[in-house]
Amino acid sequence: MRENIISFLPVEKMRIVKKVTLVAKFKEQEFSIGYFLYKRNFSGNYKMLEVAEEEKDFSYSFEYPQERLFPVDEIDNLILQSVRTKYPKADIRSYLITSTLDQENLVRMKDRPFENGEFVFHPSFASVDINKFVGKEFIQLVTDIKVYSVYKKEEIKDLTFVGYFDVRNQQILDKIREVQFL
Repeated sequence: MRENIISFLPVEKMRIVKKVTLVAKFKEQEFSIGYFLYKRNFSGNYKMLEVAEEEKDFSYSFEYPQERLFPVDEIDNLILQSVRTKYPKADIRSYLITSTLDQENLVRMKDRPFENGEFVFHPSFASVDINKFVGKEFIQLVTDIKVYSVYKKEEIKDLTFVGYFDVRNQQILDKIREVQFL
């Protein structure tokens, strides 16, 4: 038996980690072939949902934090929808990183074989008059990701996910830049 010391992190170092699981179908069976992780900072708009005191029963305490309490914004939706173009059954799970124990669990999630992939965030010009954009320049963000294997590494080799954002929503790029893929 051993004892571990658990320390809570300073509030400014607490984060949310999202795990996106890639679910593939082979011979009528669906199973996870891998996942990738990304980290988000808390902010005034990106925070855990409040729960009314009368709803905080035994199951609330036992199951905290429930997935429904984690924040989900346009960035999380963009990432998940991009993955679902290749893996329609892809799923997302959120984790609080508030203590040294949570940090250790994150290290264990990353301690797996992986393949390098990339995520491309590309402006979408659908439903806009492209004549207004002649001569203008737009940014496409490309970031490297690690896709961790839970099956065969060949199944996750050279994956690229493309997320399209409305070209009129250029401020989304600043939010995307804050995402840290792990």
